[in-house]
Amino acid sequence: MKLCIAKTVAVASLLTGTAQADLPVAYDIVELGALERVPQQDGSRARQSSFGYALNNNGDRVGHSFGEHLVINEREVNGIIIREEATLDLLQPLDFTDLSRTITPEDRELGFGTGELGIYATSVNENSIISGYGFDNEFYPVLNENEDGICEETNEVRQELRRAYYFDLNNNLVQVPTNYTVGTPLGSETEYFGTAFLDSNNDYFVGYGGVVTEKGDCDNLETITNRGMIFDVNTSSPVFIGVLEESENEANAQSVIRGINQANQFVGWSHKVEDEERIARAIIGSVGSSEITEVTGLSGGTNSFLWKINNSGSYAVGSSTKESNLNLLTAFYYDPILQVSEEIGYLNEQFPYSEAYSVNNDNIVVGVSQISRSPINYSAFAYDIDGTEGMVDLNDLIDCDAGWTLSEAREINDNGWIIGTGTTLVEQEDGQFSGEVRGFLLIPRATEADRSCETQVVSNSGGFFNPLALLFLSVFGLILRRRKA
Repeated sequence: MKLCIAKTVAVASLLTGTAQADLPVAYDIVELGALERVPQQDGSRARQSSFGYALNNNGDRVGHSFGEHLVINEREVNGIIIREEATLDLLQPLDFTDLSRTITPEDRELGFGTGELGIYATSVNENSIISGYGFDNEFYPVLNENEDGICEETNEVRQELRRAYYFDLNNNLVQVPTNYTVGTPLGSETEYFGTAFLDSNNDYFVGYGGVVTEKGDCDNLETITNRGMIFDVNTSSPVFIGVLEESENEANAQSVIRGINQANQFVGWSHKVEDEERIARAIIGSVGSSEITEVTGLSGGTNSFLWKINNSGSYAVGSSTKESNLNLLTAFYYDPILQVSEEIGYLNEQFPYSEAYSVNNDNIVVGVSQISRSPINYSAFAYDIDGTEGMVDLNDLIDCDAGWTLSEAREINDNGWIIGTGTTLVEQEDGQFSGEVRGFLLIPRATEADRSCETQVVSNSGGFFNPLALLFLSVFGLILRRRKA
């Protein structure tokens, strides 16, 4: 596997009258690197891309990158084992701290599916265990009654499903298998069919799984419903949470856990039906308790989502619709003690879309906000809950000659480090520079930024969106679309 070595560029922020006093006075920026891609048909270099997604307090950071990957597949034909090799362009999980680590296995057991959808790294805990999910094809038998009324296997069905995994320090890739039995009725043990890890602490991985809620004739698989999942690292066993409101239509009774802190408090969302329409409501709960609490979000809103809760448990952040903006999401923070939600706002009031993805113990929030429509563009933001000012565009807090456009800030740790994705200038084979999507890491520093040069906008940033967010949220069918040009 050929790698692109990460490079460090000195970047800083300027403390102005519009920046909060508790925000760092400056940042350094680290380009996180990317995998080499399969060359284009004419043999020229394909543009690289990577996406920064999660980090821990030790500075470990993970994400994903499109890159070439040697796939080895063996099959038997007339008693002869045929070994096939192919180099594919695949979205792969990355340990940005050490790009030489290979998480993607050299087979088709994880990450491909029918559409070669890739594998995602969504979290890294304080023990440096990486977790996420890929895609897999699983075959399961179908039973039908014969003329004697006996159920027997008649054919197989292929199901493409998500497969949760974790990757330990010894480079062991552990996948979570399905737990489904054909031909037996549902019992006390939960059966599930497909899983995904979205966040973790040292004791638990959280996300969701496809719980089997109904079986049909001959006890065949009938209905699968996504439910929030808590996976115990020590026992290697999952527990699935309920929903805010049960429904005869299982599509209206789904839940997901999106984040967990070190105190084992978790956040996410659950479906429910209100005025005969399916909506999503943010939820908060604790490991070991069967209760989940509804968080309605902003006043007059129909849908709300929580992405993260800080380790102190003082604030959770997410996005919500509101009475004056029912078509787009608005970033907000939630105080679990006071049970109050507060709007964070937008970088540009003309384009009222924003989402808050993470908050640290200093109550600094990071996320994404739309800034223009033609072309459509998004910017990474920071917001101090304890401050008196509004959102700060992180692009205004870096050197103007850095050659970066920061599109989204995905997570902030308790040291104030921020991971996200943007576009940076990269020299091409013809000697010209053009924009390529890269994961970035922002590290606070003490010296001020240079904002004296002319503003340089990096191309290829318009319409940028992390593919994981789009793919994951489409599962639940409720995320509102971003405003089109």
